[in-house]
Amino acid sequence: MEDLRAKSYDFAVTEMDELKAFAKKQGFEGDLKSWDLTYYAERMREAMYSYQVVLRTYIYIDVYYMYTCT
Repeated sequence: MEDLRAKSYDFAVTEMDELKAFAKKQGFEGDLKSWDLTYYAERMREAMYSYQVVLRTYIYIDVYYMYTCT
């Protein structure tokens, strides 16, 4: 278990620093509490990957029409 912690610790610290920077950019002041982490992690995910939702919608529509209209 210690091996897993040692390998993932640096990544977790980096990810937390990125989340804190994102929250500050969004106007959050102070220390992030446990209830803030989920909210800002979701907002950061949406900001980083929002184009995938749009792309996925178009792919779904294309596949749907391909199978239903042919």
